[in-house]
Amino acid sequence: TLNIPADEAQAHHVPHAALVLNSHGDVGVMLAEATEENDIISKFYPIDLLSDTASTAWVAGLPAKAMLIIRGQNSITDGTIVQVSEAK
Repeated sequence: TLNIPADEAQAHHVPHAALVLNSHGDVGVMLAEATEENDIISKFYPIDLLSDTASTAWVAGLPAKAMLIIRGQNSITDGTIVQVSEAK
C-alpha cells in the first residue's frame, strides 16, 4: 500500500454529460443562479477535473451549493434565463 498525502478540496460529483466547453475552450459546467431581480440565469463555471469514471467526474471550482444544469447546457450562454426543476 502506498499512501500519498494530498490537500483536501471541496468537490462535486457530476455526470460527464454536464461538462461543456466555453468559447475559449475551457472545460466547465453551467449552473443556475438567482439574480437580484429574482430571475434564474445560467452561469459558466470553469472546473478542475479531479478524477473521473466512465460516466461521472469529481470536479473542483464550484460554489459549495450549486444548481447544475444538465439539460440544454450546450445551447445556452452566460446570462440566459432558465427554468429550474428538481432532478428525479
